[in-house]
Amino acid sequence: MSKKSTANNNYNNKTTVLDKIKNGYNTISVPSHFEINGNREVNVDGYRELLEYSDANIKVNMNKLIVSFSGRGLSIKCLDDTSMLICGYITNIEFIT
Repeated sequence: MSKKSTANNNYNNKTTVLDKIKNGYNTISVPSHFEINGNREVNVDGYRELLEYSDANIKVNMNKLIVSFSGRGLSIKCLDDTSMLICGYITNIEFIT
């Protein structure tokens, strides 16, 4: 977990992504879904918890299942209470129940 980027969201929150991971950042009762924009970007809405974050793998708890995004140069560009924007070269999406 060597990534250190500043969360950039509509609320001008200055907390880093790693701070949010360490504090168990999650949401309550928000419907989960994600939108894939090519193989370079995924917009995740309604996630419950960010489980893993590295430049090769990002694993997200989406209430009833866990979704793992794998690739190269992965990063979280935006992170707030209910959504995140994953960017990089996405090579694999795995659904874990």
